Amino acid sequence: MAVRDPAYREPKAQKVSRLKVPDYSPPKRQGRAGRIGETTMGTREQHGAGRAPGLRAARRTSISALAAFCCATVLTVAQTPSASATSETRPPSPPGDTDTVATPYGPLGKWMLQIDCQYPDNCGISNWLGHPYKGNTLYEPINVILVDKSSSTQDEAIEKLGKDMKAAGFPARIGHTNGYHALLPDAHGTPTPHGQQPSASDHAFADAWFFAPLIDHGRVFGPTRTGDGYVWTAALSAEKPGIYIDPDGRPSFTHDYASFKDARNKLCADMTASGAGRCGFPVDMKNEYNEGSITTGDHDGRAAVIELS
Repeated sequence: MAVRDPAYREPKAQKVSRLKVPDYSPPKRQGRAGRIGETTMGTREQHGAGRAPGLRAARRTSISALAAFCCATVLTVAQTPSASATSETRPPSPPGDTDTVATPYGPLGKWMLQIDCQYPDNCGISNWLGHPYKGNTLYEPINVILVDKSSSTQDEAIEKLGKDMKAAGFPARIGHTNGYHALLPDAHGTPTPHGQQPSASDHAFADAWFFAPLIDHGRVFGPTRTGDGYVWTAALSAEKPGIYIDPDGRPSFTHDYASFKDARNKLCADMTASGAGRCGFPVDMKNEYNEGSITTGDHDGRAAVIELS
């Protein structure tokens, strides 16, 4: 029988590494530090202290991530061209301030119209206050449709809109130009300019204060009464603080364009995550335009449809 060496030690068993499951949640957007507790969801968490805040925060983050992923997926699938689509298409016609598109909610204007619109003689498409984007004129498209099936009067619809936007983390905030318009059908189905909400001077719906490093904000137009209830349209955009140098060389504070698509998708996801609304299949607004000196930035021509709860 072999004699065991006293100095011998059994080798340690090697650890078997487990297969890591990749994280499919959408990446977090940067530049939003310092805004915890600003939204109504943050306020609710303060009231709910003592009920496993870590677990609750994780659950809410997961819901928000899932909602963002679902909304982005729906909007992406909707814009995928069909197999029958040809690679050769005619350039779109130059945009006009009277442009509308047929939708399930009637003829809706394609664009946010400039402040103090005198329709139809002198409106003009809103163009980010005339500030160029990469040397081009930036037109601001309608990229959200909101449907309110529960309000029975226009005043109720206006009140509900404000509450639901706030619940989604987009309350009315100061620091933004206002007084814009968009075309929606009147009682006879004729496209007519409708003013914006919020109506207070220098206010827009926004998810951060005007000096935050990145702001998703929007202006909502309407409502108009349809067979589906009260319908609103909106122009959502992401922006960041900047300095504008006018033609005379004078600097001034401004908000630079960042994205149309990101702000639209975020409102859609936040409405769904908060329970204030539900993001459905988008509508093709046919308002993507990138020809000559005119651009709509990263807009894909689609409007997210949000049914308010």
